[in-house]
Amino acid sequence: MTSGVIWKFGGIVWALGEEHHLIPPGVGCGSFLTNSTGELLARILPPDVLMAGELPTWWFYSITLGVFFVALPFSRYMHIFTEIPLIFLRNAGLRSKEKPSSYDHFQTNACSRCGICIDPCQLQRAAGINGVQSVYFLRDLRSGNLTDAVANNCLMCGRCEQACPVGIEQNTLRLNSRQRTAVPVGENRYGYIRGIDRSQGNGKVGYFAGCMTLLTPKILRAMDDIFKASGDEVWWADKEGGVCCGRPLKLSGEVDAARKMMEYNTELFRQHGIETLVTSCPICLRVFREDYRLEGIEVLHHSEYIQRLLKAHRIDPKIGDLNFTYHDPCELGRGSGIYDAPREVIAAVGRLTEVAENREKALCCGSSLANIAIDDDGQRKIGESVAAAFAATGADAVVTACPLCKKGIARGNSMPVYDLAEIVAQAL
Repeated sequence: MTSGVIWKFGGIVWALGEEHHLIPPGVGCGSFLTNSTGELLARILPPDVLMAGELPTWWFYSITLGVFFVALPFSRYMHIFTEIPLIFLRNAGLRSKEKPSSYDHFQTNACSRCGICIDPCQLQRAAGINGVQSVYFLRDLRSGNLTDAVANNCLMCGRCEQACPVGIEQNTLRLNSRQRTAVPVGENRYGYIRGIDRSQGNGKVGYFAGCMTLLTPKILRAMDDIFKASGDEVWWADKEGGVCCGRPLKLSGEVDAARKMMEYNTELFRQHGIETLVTSCPICLRVFREDYRLEGIEVLHHSEYIQRLLKAHRIDPKIGDLNFTYHDPCELGRGSGIYDAPREVIAAVGRLTEVAENREKALCCGSSLANIAIDDDGQRKIGESVAAAFAATGADAVVTACPLCKKGIARGNSMPVYDLAEIVAQAL
């Protein structure tokens, strides 16, 4: 065979102007796909047909591949190049911040749109709300077509984030996306906080009830009884009303207004010299731990505080015969990683029967402050579905550790619903 321009098509070598020769078996000239495909076509089609179609086929393949790589940054397939680097970046400690950044865009591209996040979503399961789940949110965010209807309709319970195989920070991306449409506010939004100080008492232990606890007075009274039984002298930050922790404003995208409230509360805590800050609200707990600068001040949820009192034998509740089932609040469980403390407290006053979906897979009560688009009927449907899950346990009562969850679950529940502090105070 004379020398010339050579084409390789599967298992066939073509030399321009020469007859074709089969390459000996075992000698490949392509990838596992192109080589096997070429050999198949060489056995089916005549050599002259292969010769005529080889070059157009090569150009078609090359152009298609080139178009794919050009379009790649604008398509879902960008996840091929971002998933693995995202894992390394996360292990290095990189996280999305409270302001949008280029890292947000990197995370958005890491979504392969596998759809695993759809099934855990209670908006779909209980309320029949579709098209707003994380896979659609990330798709619209990446394409620049995100609407308020999609961005705002989310419980931010963390169930989808917990199920995501890539671990994309869905909630943070949602929060950051809301800042693009947040209406700029002046000091009239938070100017009223100047000079407000309705705190009472003294002591190294401070108690911040939070807005929802103040609207649930039974929890407030129960905590008062527990504090008295413990012998702790307590400084009450907001017993007669005070300044919100700031997280509801942050959830709506008004980060700067929320920061003003955080600064006010921080100054108040420092001014009164507290060393331990206790709150009954997981929403407040999370913002105190993640967004406040409270160096030197220990922040505890009331479940952790009560657990500490029990271990130190500073309170002595009597164990009763009631069988409780426990609801893990989203912000306390998946949000703050607190699962054992509430269960140890329940074990000190009664028996515990776990609901089917608990701990990391716990259901949201449906009344999340994070969803600023859902209507009352949607919240009610979710609350009823959650109540049905608790009723299936056969327990005597439901216990939760969040004032908002207590209200949300009670809406559709025929069983008594208590806060953790209430069952402890009743057992003292």
